[in-house]
Amino acid sequence: MFERFIDVHQKSNVNELTHIISWLKIIGEKYGALSHLFRNEGEIANTTALPPIGNRKPTFIKNGKESKNSLRLYCLRANEQVVFLFDGGLKTTQKAQDCPNVMQHFKTAN
Repeated sequence: MFERFIDVHQKSNVNELTHIISWLKIIGEKYGALSHLFRNEGEIANTTALPPIGNRKPTFIKNGKESKNSLRLYCLRANEQVVFLFDGGLKTTQKAQDCPNVMQHFKTAN
């Protein structure tokens, strides 16, 4: 699933994907999978997504300005050392379960 996420978005959403990959590197190399580094969008407590909410560094830059990254990678944090990476897409609605682009990936992660 994660491989498909990379394949699809490296062509159409390069900047958004690069931002998420940079978060994965920071989490993997520096902090571990601390809960505050993930976005809680799930129906169960451990289902999360990247990028995290807020103005955490690295921020997403689009057209030279700090912006909001709508690309979501759905994850399941088992603990601070283990994260299962699923798939995702561009979220276009407030709730993941209402978005045709991410609904199925959200359900799979849940």
